[in-house]
Amino acid sequence: MEKDHLWEKARIPIVLVGTKALFDRFMSSRMTEDVRAQLSSRVALHYLLPELTIKEVKGILKRGLGELATDDIVAQVYNEIGGIHRHVDMIVPRILDLKERNEDRLAAGEVKMSQIVTIAASRLMTGL
Repeated sequence: MEKDHLWEKARIPIVLVGTKALFDRFMSSRMTEDVRAQLSSRVALHYLLPELTIKEVKGILKRGLGELATDDIVAQVYNEIGGIHRHVDMIVPRILDLKERNEDRLAAGEVKMSQIVTIAASRLMTGL
């Protein structure tokens, strides 16, 4: 029995959102010509979104970090991880967790928020 695919049966559009790397993989994969043609016939539009601007990063960080999202911290986050939306979203809980773990050291001046952001960014990149 042949499988019916949702988009064929319901005749509804499907939106696939991913990274530029995913787009590149689709376009340069080792699929056979038939499979590539079949995929291409189903893709009506490719719209590559740019990375976030520093203003957009600031808005996300203000929502997530509140008063901790100073201009210096926003600039540091932007410089450390760029404008990749997923990374900006993922760094917020890491910063908050590290801040909470180092509350006493922050209050004593032994640790600075910039150091916490650096550690949070490095953990983001390594997946820890």
